[in-house]
Parts: sequence; structure tokens; C-alpha cells
Amino acid sequence: MYLKKFSSVMGIYNRGELSFSRLITLFREKRLLIRKLFANQISNE
Repeated sequence: MYLKKFSSVMGIYNRGELSFSRLITLFREKRLLIRKLFANQISNE
């Protein structure tokens, strides 16, 4: 039962791997943007 559950979870992960990696890259880009904005705000003050 555990193995069956695990394999189905892995199947879902493999299917959603592309979108998952895309989510991570989007998150990283957002963090970089926020960091840039924050740095600009600090240098302006």
C-alpha cells in the first residue's frame, strides 16, 4: 500500500516537474527583483 502511494506521488511529481521547476525559477526571479528594489530604496535614502 505504501509503495503504491509512493509511486502515484512520484507519477504526479514527474508530470508536474516542468511546472514545479518553472515555479522555482519564478520565485527566484521575484526574489531578485525584490532585492534590487530594496537596494535601490536604501541607496536613495
